[in-house]
Amino acid sequence: MADLKQVLFLWLALLLAVTNCAPVLLRDASSPLKRAGPSGSVVAPAGGTQVLNLGGTGSIYVEYQGVQGTTDDGNTYQTIGIDVSLHDPSGFSTDATLAQGFKPNPTSGVHISGYFAPPLGACGTFNLVITEHQLTNQHVITFQAAAPEITIQCGPIQ
Repeated sequence: MADLKQVLFLWLALLLAVTNCAPVLLRDASSPLKRAGPSGSVVAPAGGTQVLNLGGTGSIYVEYQGVQGTTDDGNTYQTIGIDVSLHDPSGFSTDATLAQGFKPNPTSGVHISGYFAPPLGACGTFNLVITEHQLTNQHVITFQAAAPEITIQCGPIQ
């Protein structure tokens, strides 16, 4: 009886292994795996940009070139918006959101641009984090697309 249990257990384990691995084993090695579309790119500000913050009246110009197209496997993708935030890599300041769901104009396009005031008291080196929202294969995916380093210099209003 013990031998029968061991044989049944072995057959069950073998059956599970084959049925779970079959899709991987049967996939043509030359066929690519499905992936998300490409991300857009930051046009401005370039890394190393310096911004003057005069009591919260300075401006950070953000220009982002989104993407739109079709992948080799037929999936469509399009940048539908971005979030913009300041992140202090030293951890001294909390992150500051400058925009959420900032969309292209017209919405059928992919070019996004605008001016943002740095938060009052934001001085030092920050990463300008761009989070892209992309419609791909009828689903919205969100990912960090860029984080150029900028320096915000503070000065008095005169």
